[in-house]
Amino acid sequence: MKVIFTRDFLALILSVAVVGLGSRATLPLTALALAQAGYGTDAVGLLTAAQAGGGLAVVPLAGWIAARFGGRQVIVGALMKTVGHEAVVGVLLCAALAFLAAPWGERRRIALRALS
Repeated sequence: MKVIFTRDFLALILSVAVVGLGSRATLPLTALALAQAGYGTDAVGLLTAAQAGGGLAVVPLAGWIAARFGGRQVIVGALMKTVGHEAVVGVLLCAALAFLAAPWGERRRIALRALS
């Protein structure tokens, strides 16, 4: 009998659990924030559909990608891509918040310096 609980299998289970917990925790909070901001149910529904649509678009390619590059490389690559993406988004968000918190004259000076 083949052992099921290998390192690759446990890495797969843990990565799926982390992604599932992250999306299941943020989607209701985002929907609640949109509703409190005054957006209607159509915007909340489109957000939910977009997340499901992204998953449905990737699933047919996932088997081919894993067979082509190997399961471990795909998991590590996806993790590195996610970490890099979150770092870039975090830096851009902090810059945008700092820009918006500055007084109007300071914003104009920052924007002109960035464009020149």
